[in-house]
Amino acid sequence: MATHCVIRDIRPECLSSFGETHSILMLPLGTRYLLGEIAASLSKVGVTDIFVVPGFDPDFAYEGRLVAAAPECSITIVESAHRAEFLYDGEASDRIIFIDPRYWPVYGYELSRLMSAYGEQFVPSFAMHVDPHADERVERIVTDPAGNIQRIQRTFEKMRWSSADATVISCCIMSRESAMTNARFPLQAMRQQLASRSVPIRDNPESSPCLDLCMTADLHRLGCSVAADPTQRDRRLLATGRNADGLLVADGATIDRTARFVGDVLVNADAHVGRDATVIGPTVIGRGAMIGRGATVANAVVYDRAVVEPNAAVYHELIVNRQIPMAEVNPEDLKVLPDREEDGVFQVVQGNIRRANRSERRSAATRVSKRAIDVIASGVGLIVLSPLLLVTAVLVKLTSSGPLFFVHRREGCEGREFGCIKFRTMRPDAHDLQRVLAEENESDGPQFVIARDPRVTPLGRFLRKTNIDELPQLWNVLVGQMSLVGPRPSPYRENQICGPWRRARLTVRPGITGLWQICRHDRDQGDFHQWIHYDLAYIRAMSIWLDFKILWYTLTSGGGKKPVPLDRVVPDESGATAAEPVAAAV
Repeated sequence: MATHCVIRDIRPECLSSFGETHSILMLPLGTRYLLGEIAASLSKVGVTDIFVVPGFDPDFAYEGRLVAAAPECSITIVESAHRAEFLYDGEASDRIIFIDPRYWPVYGYELSRLMSAYGEQFVPSFAMHVDPHADERVERIVTDPAGNIQRIQRTFEKMRWSSADATVISCCIMSRESAMTNARFPLQAMRQQLASRSVPIRDNPESSPCLDLCMTADLHRLGCSVAADPTQRDRRLLATGRNADGLLVADGATIDRTARFVGDVLVNADAHVGRDATVIGPTVIGRGAMIGRGATVANAVVYDRAVVEPNAAVYHELIVNRQIPMAEVNPEDLKVLPDREEDGVFQVVQGNIRRANRSERRSAATRVSKRAIDVIASGVGLIVLSPLLLVTAVLVKLTSSGPLFFVHRREGCEGREFGCIKFRTMRPDAHDLQRVLAEENESDGPQFVIARDPRVTPLGRFLRKTNIDELPQLWNVLVGQMSLVGPRPSPYRENQICGPWRRARLTVRPGITGLWQICRHDRDQGDFHQWIHYDLAYIRAMSIWLDFKILWYTLTSGGGKKPVPLDRVVPDESGATAAEPVAAAV
C-alpha cells in the first residue's frame, strides 16, 4: 500500500512584491523553505512522492525552485488535484495525503497521528485545528475566603465542534479511491463534498493551532518563531554549521565588526549586516538581505533580498517590499569583517563580536547510545525486579478493588501519545473525586496536587513514597515510549499551559526520572515554574554523562526527597534563575 502527498500552492497578496518567485511553498523558513519543512515531516512517515497543485500559472523555473527546496523528494507539478493522472494509477487502497500549507500548524504537522487515526477505520480523516484568531482558553481566578488570589485556572478547549467556522483543516488522508472523485482544495470543500455524499469521515482534533499564511501578522509570527524556538537550534546548527549564543550565521553572510546583536538572531547565506547596525531578536535575516548602516531591526523578519535602508528603524514588522537592486547598494554598507577565520563563528557579548568555540551538538551517536542504555537497563531491571513487581501486584489486588495498573495517556516524543503504566495507588473513583476536590488543589500549574490526597490508598502512599509505583514504566522504556531519564511524561491537557515549553520537551522521550524530580525544592508552594526551568535546562544540556548523574542523584536523594542543587548536576545552568525561563517561555 503506497502513500503519496498532494500539496496546494498559492501566492498570498501580502507577498506580491516578491513577484513570481515566492509562492507559499517557497516562503523562507529559517535556513530552509516552507516546502522543505513539509518534506521533512513527510519523510518521518516514509512519504517521498509529492504532487504540487499551483493555484496560479507558474513560470518556467517554478519546478526547478521546488526541486531545489526539497531535493530529497520526487516533485511533480499537476494542474488540479482531482484530475491528476497519478490518482488513476495504482491500487484503490493506496493512501493520499492532502496538505494545504496556507494553514500552518504552529507545532508542526502531526502526520503519524493522522495516519494512525486513518488506519483504525480506513475512512477519510481530517486534521482539525482551532481558528488561530479564536479564543482558545477560559481563565478563572481562584481565591481563598479572605479574597486573596490563590491561582489562575486555565481551561483549554481541544476543539469547538459546535462551530465549524472556528476550525481550519491543514491536512487530510484518504484512500486513492475516495480521492479520485472528491479531491479538491481548499480542504474544507473536500470535507463538505464527502459529507454531501454521505461518506463516513473522521475529524481529528489536533493539539497545534494554525497560522494563516495569507495574513501578514501570521507570516511575521512564523518567521520569528524560527529564530526563538529552542527545538530548531540543533537542526539549524547542522544546516549552517555556525553558532554563537543566540546568533546563528550561515556560510557567505558578512557582518561588520561594529554591528550589535541581542537575543536570538538568524543571519542566512549571503546576507549583509552593515556598520553600527543593531539587531534584536527574535529576528530572521533572509538570504541575500541587507541591513543598512546604522539601521535598527527588532523582532522582525527580513525576507530574501529585502533591504532595510541605512538608519531605518524597524520593529515587529515583515520586510517584503523594500528590495533594492544590489547595483544601487553603497559598498561602504557591506564592510566585511576582516581576517575571518575558516569556521566563521562569532559571539555577541555586550554589543561586541568576538571569536567563540563551536557549541556542543547532540549527535546521532548520543541518541543511539542513550537508547541502547535504556533497552539494556530496562530489560535487566524488569528481570531483576520481577519478584518485587509480583509481590506488589498481589498486594495491590488484595488491599483495594479495581484494576492492577493505572494506564494514563501521555504525550511522548514528537507528541505521540502512549499509555504510561503505573501500579494503581488510588481508589477506582479517583477521577470523579478530583472534581469535588478541585478547590483544594495546591499546584500553581496544570497538574493536580494535594498533600494528603484522600483518594490515595494506604498501600498507595507507601508505593508513592518509595517510587515503587513507577517501576512498571520500565516496560514503557523497553518498547521505546520513554527513557530512563527525561522530562516527566505529561498528558495533552497539562502540556497546553505553555506552548514553547511543550514544543521543547516533546523533542525528547519523557523519562522515569529527570532533572525536575531531583532538583525541585518548592513542592509546598507549587513549583510549576521550576518544572519548566528544569525541563528546558535538561534539553539544552542533554548527554549520556548528564543522564548518569541524574540516575545517581535519584538513588542518593531518595528520588528527590532531598533536593539536589542544580549547579551540582548542570554547572552551566548555575547562573540562571528559575524565573528566567518562565518569562521567556510564556
